[in-house]
Amino acid sequence: MNASRQSPPSVGVFFPNYNHAPYLRQSLGAMLHQLDHIDHLLVIDDGSKDGSQAIIQELTAPFKGERRLEILIKPENKGIFDSHRIALEKIQTRFLYSAAADDYVLDGFFQDSLALLADHPEAGLCFSNAWVKDEASGRFYSQDLDLGDTPRFVSPEEFHVLLRRRESFLIPPHSTLLNRTALEAIGGFPAELKWHTDWFTYNAIALRYGFCHLPRRKTVFRLLPTAMSSISAASSPAKRRERDGILASFLDLIGQPRNADVREAFRLPSLLELTPGTRRRLLLKSLLKPSRWWFPSRPLLSALVRNAVRKPLWNLVWPILKALGPGKKAVALRLAVLRHFGATIEGKPHIRPGVSLDHPWNLSLGDGSFLSHGVRLQTGNARIEIGPGALIDRDVTFFAAAWKEQSGVLHWVAAPILIGARSYVGPQSLLLAGTRVAAGQAVPPRSVLDAPLAAPAD
Repeated sequence: MNASRQSPPSVGVFFPNYNHAPYLRQSLGAMLHQLDHIDHLLVIDDGSKDGSQAIIQELTAPFKGERRLEILIKPENKGIFDSHRIALEKIQTRFLYSAAADDYVLDGFFQDSLALLADHPEAGLCFSNAWVKDEASGRFYSQDLDLGDTPRFVSPEEFHVLLRRRESFLIPPHSTLLNRTALEAIGGFPAELKWHTDWFTYNAIALRYGFCHLPRRKTVFRLLPTAMSSISAASSPAKRRERDGILASFLDLIGQPRNADVREAFRLPSLLELTPGTRRRLLLKSLLKPSRWWFPSRPLLSALVRNAVRKPLWNLVWPILKALGPGKKAVALRLAVLRHFGATIEGKPHIRPGVSLDHPWNLSLGDGSFLSHGVRLQTGNARIEIGPGALIDRDVTFFAAAWKEQSGVLHWVAAPILIGARSYVGPQSLLLAGTRVAAGQAVPPRSVLDAPLAAPAD
């Protein structure tokens, strides 16, 4: 990774499409609008049957003869990994961007990303913060990873420390430029991980080479209305078995010698929580077949143990504790149990009876904060932080994570909810992923917060 600062960075864009005709005018149109900053734009239609190919031809017609633009229409659908293979063969630029036909980039995405990468040629990738657009409501939510307000490079050492501090850290594929050398060094996109291939690839690169981060939101990640129906399908026994198989493939992959330098830092995403039977089989194999299963590795082994023990135990203990009265002893017991399960507790917060919480290890409570009866905290993979002296009134719901469907694949989108010191959230309010309430602010009753409320310009 000793690329010279003298040569201007080049970027190639892989734009796959399969039956996303309704979004092409915005997504492909935005890409063509920034063609001056792209060295090779490869558009691959994977056998669409919804009129996508006619729209692609219409949008690219004004660029006929443009050497930087290449269009490939496949007669039948062969899947995203076949398109990945073709793209890596055809695109030979220094940096790569894997687009999605239902998302779109905003002005300056490539220009700003490449400028930062030129200053840090050692980086394995660069990503920006992003917007999440809820197609059902038309509203925009922020998808920020809280890495500061200025563009910066995060070294591999810093990233290792960051992962130890956070339960989850998901690099957004739709906002990321990859260094081709780094991608090839980690073995490309492992098809056996299916919808988790981005998660593994991007984290492995960042752990080995570090990454650049742009705090400004430069892409839009579309949250489709179909995502909720996809969640139901993903809960079927067949899908659970498929996820178990993916985890087995991941353990084999991360156990290879070439991944020894990154394996200790990996954390299992909640999407890979196992069925009890598969969990027992994997733990047994880790002991009986050490040549194949590289356990014990502390982070992953502890992740399996935590998923096997702490969540069922939490589900057993907390309903009992939240039903206890409001007295000092009951409050103290609730706080002690929260600390035991990994919550960050400062001083003496007050938790009334009837407060619901899914993952205490993602919760932070400041001294003197107050959670009223009926408060519901759904953290998913993101943190909920409530500052000192903040008052959360009755029946407020926090929801810090959501699903997103991209090219037929589910992705987990999570963003922290941050409540400032001495702030107030009125009763029956709904706080969604990315919400931030500044210190001293008051949220009116029955509010729905999806900060920031302003929408980016198309």
